[in-house]
Amino acid sequence: MKKIFNYFLESLNNNDKGLVYRGNFLFQLDTDKLSVYDQVENKLVREKIIYRPVAITVSEDITYVEDNKRVDSLLEFGIVVPIKGQTYNDADDLDYANIKRVCEELNGAELNVDGTKYAVKTSPYPKFSGFAYLGNSKRIILSVTINFTEVEKGEFGQVSEWYLDDVLLDVVEPQVNTTRIFYTNDKKNTSDNNFNNPIGRAKVVNLIVNYDPDNAKCVELFKETRSAVDLNKTYQLKEVHDTGIYINNVIVRSATDVTQRNSVRKISVELVEVI
Repeated sequence: MKKIFNYFLESLNNNDKGLVYRGNFLFQLDTDKLSVYDQVENKLVREKIIYRPVAITVSEDITYVEDNKRVDSLLEFGIVVPIKGQTYNDADDLDYANIKRVCEELNGAELNVDGTKYAVKTSPYPKFSGFAYLGNSKRIILSVTINFTEVEKGEFGQVSEWYLDDVLLDVVEPQVNTTRIFYTNDKKNTSDNNFNNPIGRAKVVNLIVNYDPDNAKCVELFKETRSAVDLNKTYQLKEVHDTGIYINNVIVRSATDVTQRNSVRKISVELVEVI
């Protein structure tokens, strides 16, 4: 928890607007000024810095009894920022724009922070949580919700990228199966296989893909579900992974359009290596 909190705080401070954020695990608003004299880079004397407090307001986690030390967590960050008018948006307010930038960068990210791996999902923009008056100044409290899974060992599924004819697909669930083929001496009974004489492999890849009408290969897979593609049509399937790049020529054995009203359309496709 502390690692992801520090990473979030560091991301907020990594801006070119001179905005400063300071955090702890609890808010401590016991003064009418949020400022401190601190050392400034390339300056010989300390200067007064106006900062924005950051704190964790909600923390929930589910711990798994697994060797990879997996933990699923939800954190809500509260950020106290200055406000002048009655509205708050990224066009007029630097803080809102900066926090929204961090949200967009974190959403869907895979992070490695001090040896711990995180897969992150976050709200696309900060949300209003209330006002705070400090003396004569008015502050607004913005909240950001982050869901993440952390592991000390292993990896997350988005490590693999999938391409069909060099076009990237938005694959949400891949399954890869390889089966050895053995010499059978022309006998039909598989019990007569000579398991000491493998003669090849059969590779089958099942992908569930988020359908994108602007992606030409998604459209082709959609047409596969409608039997509107040539029966002998072949594709080049490429997986890019940390261990290497795996390329196979494949055909579509089956394709299913998975959708329902008010949900994301998905294409479930089974691809078989052409031998």
